[in-house]
Amino acid sequence: MEEVCAELFAVKPQARLDLAFLLAPADAPRLPDDIEAMFAHLEEDRARKLLAYIYNIFARRFQRRKHRRNVMRGLVTHMRRRFGDAIVPEAIAHALGRV
Repeated sequence: MEEVCAELFAVKPQARLDLAFLLAPADAPRLPDDIEAMFAHLEEDRARKLLAYIYNIFARRFQRRKHRRNVMRGLVTHMRRRFGDAIVPEAIAHALGRV
């Protein structure tokens, strides 16, 4: 996935910021400074709405929980790091299972 993202960002650099929340790698202990800044500027209410939006637009379309979880894993990981477990709305937590 990193190679595909690198190719995309080379062609369209703005895509890096446009897709930052969707493509945030879950296993990264820290994201690049500009993307960390995007997370840092989120208020809790907006973060919860962003999780719901990305879930509804992308993840819920997958029938398998495993696939929904894959779509949301990076975003959920970094949102929890910033706000704690309660940031994930109950319905989304239930739909994803353990992330």
